[in-house]
Amino acid sequence: MEELKITSIEKLNKLGRGKVVQLPPFFPDEEPFVARIKNPNLMNLLSKGKIPNTLIHAVDKVMFGAEDHQDKKRKSKEEQLDEVKQMTELFEIIAQEALLEPTYDDLKAANLELTMQQSLEVFNITQEGVKSLE
Repeated sequence: MEELKITSIEKLNKLGRGKVVQLPPFFPDEEPFVARIKNPNLMNLLSKGKIPNTLIHAVDKVMFGAEDHQDKKRKSKEEQLDEVKQMTELFEIIAQEALLEPTYDDLKAANLELTMQQSLEVFNITQEGVKSLE
């Protein structure tokens, strides 16, 4: 059995700089959006108050699984829309925390916002790791 080796500070520093990832383009037939992102921790964001209490249900669904299809059918359209709004807000918070280069504010200054596909991809990468791209 191979002996485990302590992760070096150099390796940790490299990890701390984030990972360059390719995201879908802003517009069809455009080049992909390439950004440097980090993996924000949902529990840390919650404990630091960066995710408001109104989004705890959305975080719960993300971390512990979605309701089954029958539960969704019993909900009113207003409840379903509220859940979509909560998930959208959660994805925005995660993008704000994850984007290192360009930052979320850089995109806003350029009069851009992440597309739905980009937001979902950032979310998937940060919550499941970069291996989700493979």
